[in-house]
Amino acid sequence: MRIGAAASSWSWAAPIAGRRRLAIAFAAAHPLREMAGSLGDRYLRLLEEAGVLGPGLDLEGEPRVCDAAPYQTDNDEPGVSRIGDADTALDPLSSGGVQAAIQSALRAGPVVNTMLAPSSDKDAASEYWKARRSAQAATHRSWSSDRYAEAYHVHATEFWRVRATPMPPRVENALPATPLPPPDQILALSAAAELVQSPSLIGAQVVRTTFLFHPNLQEAVAFVDGVPLHAVLASMSTLSTALRTDRNLANRMEKALAVLGWLWRNGIVTAGLEAPATARRRS
Repeated sequence: MRIGAAASSWSWAAPIAGRRRLAIAFAAAHPLREMAGSLGDRYLRLLEEAGVLGPGLDLEGEPRVCDAAPYQTDNDEPGVSRIGDADTALDPLSSGGVQAAIQSALRAGPVVNTMLAPSSDKDAASEYWKARRSAQAATHRSWSSDRYAEAYHVHATEFWRVRATPMPPRVENALPATPLPPPDQILALSAAAELVQSPSLIGAQVVRTTFLFHPNLQEAVAFVDGVPLHAVLASMSTLSTALRTDRNLANRMEKALAVLGWLWRNGIVTAGLEAPATARRRS
């Protein structure tokens, strides 16, 4: 496959058999209508400008035109959950449409299961579905915006500029290579830690569970290596050494060292010099 950018469009082409190629060109509607020549002429010109096709190729038929703009439905029709492109269409430049559709289908199963199960939290299922689809769309908008910004550095035209509108800054969540605290290190819970009840996928159903919010985290987290964080933080309501915290966790759950390391490197627990904080609970 070849992908190329032109001044006011981008295209891709892939071989399908022998010298035959399948190619798609993406351009804004108004400039496309203003181009001279037939639709086939304009199509070939866009592909040539992007450099995705070599010379000597002829069209087998008339090209087709469709709207490739990203969209997201309201998805608020009672009893209806839309999956894949029926719900959300992504910008083709994000190159994640197939993956997003599969993820959408995998989420739909537990959501529908929760909706149909007796005595289940149907509101939680609905909230979970809406939150995850919105987060997924935002992620792909950010990916596309980054790619458009890269092309804008080469082609400083309106086509690339308007699509490269900066997204809100993202928090990088890479754990620093910080060594674990020594066994006698006094630990305290960060005052910025906050606990909130939110829908989560547990097994085959959506239920409400306790999540940890903190400015150092890109998103709220409920479990680390299968360990519920709210239970860990509850055991740290008093000042404790790293060794004692590790032993307290080990008495009730496995992977205590990994959890302690995650909390320490993300700044959820810090060197305790003052009275400890208690993780706030958001109502």
